[in-house]
This record gives sequence, structure tokens and C-alpha cells, in this order.
Amino acid sequence: MVDVSTRMPVHRYLIGGILVGIVYAGLNLLSAYLIGFDFIGKPLTRYVEKMKEGVKIGAFCTYAAPFLLIWGAFDRKLETHKRSGIIGLGCIAIVLLILTKSRTAFLAAMMGTVGGFLGLLIVKKKMKIRTVLAIFIIAGLGGWWVLSMQPSLESMYDRLFIWKTSFQVWLHNPVFGVGISSFNDAYRQMAESGIVTPIVSPVSGEIYHSVDPRHAHNMFLQLLACNGVLGLAAFGWFFWTVVKMVRNFVNSWCAGLWCWPFICLVIGLTGWNIYDPFYTTIVFYFLALICVGANLPAGRSEAKA
Repeated sequence: MVDVSTRMPVHRYLIGGILVGIVYAGLNLLSAYLIGFDFIGKPLTRYVEKMKEGVKIGAFCTYAAPFLLIWGAFDRKLETHKRSGIIGLGCIAIVLLILTKSRTAFLAAMMGTVGGFLGLLIVKKKMKIRTVLAIFIIAGLGGWWVLSMQPSLESMYDRLFIWKTSFQVWLHNPVFGVGISSFNDAYRQMAESGIVTPIVSPVSGEIYHSVDPRHAHNMFLQLLACNGVLGLAAFGWFFWTVVKMVRNFVNSWCAGLWCWPFICLVIGLTGWNIYDPFYTTIVFYFLALICVGANLPAGRSEAKA
């Protein structure tokens, strides 16, 4: 994608894909709620309670919503109606995200928006008190909404066992890990070995002993278990390289990419990670945008350009 970007304006197609994706997801969700089916006949049940399409829309909007909101807020060269349209689509993405009822995704999107706004304000030296106050008010309202969902700790007990087991998988292969394709088998063997004590909920008394999770529900534990300390170190270098690219973006659509590091870290703590197939696609879609933006002087500061 970076190579092609030197000959063609591929960022237009990538950004267009994000905009069309939000519209398509919104219309499908609207159809599912109104008549019980989306455009291709899939039932509403696939869009609610963290099911199939609902999960994928949530993951997509976690990145798309902050990207559009930050871009629309900071790109002063856009015409008013275009800025309004971009911010409007960002708000629609927030609504779609709320409908998926994923607390982790919503918190990651909120942190991406707040972190991106504050980072850009600091770099552009436009840190006005009223702007910062408005950002924290928005963040407070988002936190209040999450708490109003009456989150249950039961899901954390399940994750706690998964984390403990994944950590033990890493301890048995600390340098190189067990390999990406071997994680599920290694995890199952460790969970069934009895080395890790099952977690008992002090509230319901339910025993949590997951033996077949899709992933470690923590990006860093997944990296350690699959690729060991060498893999985690390589990812750390890779992540910091991306951060250095993003921090030079202050103009045009590139400014919206400030959300990427915050979202990737927050959502990786308890939710999806880079090894989950559909989430990998979304992460690298935005990584492609970052790499393309790094080759476009219009998106960088005057010093870098």
C-alpha cells in the first residue's frame, strides 16, 4: 500500500471505504431493527448482545468514530459542509458503537478521542482551557454512560482465569513462545493440567475454568504466550515506530490518526487483539492509512514537510 501510494492517491479510497462502511453498517442495523432482517437476510440477533455482525461493527466503529471526529475538528481547510458531514458520520459511528453494548470498545473509542484531541492540542500549541474542559466533560459523560450499564464483574472472573493460564503458557516457553498457531492447543493443555486454580465468583459461586477461548483477551499476554519476550520486544519496537509517525500528523485527514495508538493499547488490555482475524484486518487497515499519510507532506507539520 505504501509503495502504491507513491503513484496513486490510495488514501482517498481507504478513507472512502471507512465512510461507506459506516453508512452501510448503519443502514443494515436500521433495517434489522425495523423489519428484523438486514439487506441480505441476516436476522437482528446477529446484531445484538455482542453477536457476529454486532461485534464486527463495534470493532470497526471503535477506530472509525474517533478518526472522523478528530479529523473533522482539526482540518480547517475543509469546507463547512464537508466538515459537518465528517463529524456527523463520526457521531453515527458512536451511536452504532453504543448499540453494540461493548464496554471495552466504547472505552477504547473514548480514550482514542480524548487522547487524540489532547495530543493534537499540545502539538499545535492551542491548549485552551475551555477546550480541555469540554473534552473532559465529554469523557465524563462517556464514563457515566458505561457505569449506567451496571457492569458485572462476572466477565472479569472468566478473563482472570484466561490471563493466569496464558501467563503459565508463556512461563513454559519464555523466550520464543509456543507459536501463533499453537496457542489454543497449548492453552487447553495448560487449563486441563490443573496447574492454574479455577476462579470462583464470590457473588454467584460460579466456577470459571475456560479451556477453549479464542484468544488471551490481552494483547500483551497473547504476544508473550505466542512469541515470547522476543516477540513482545519486536512488537514494542514496531508500535513505537508507528507512534513516531503519527505524532508528526497535524493537518488534513492525517490528524485523525492520532487516535490509533490510544485505541490499540486500551482495547488490547481486556478485549480483542491483533491475532483475532477480523480485528487484525481493521488494525492493519488503519496502519496502511498511517503509512500512506507518512508519505504525504500535506498531513505533516511544516518542519517535517
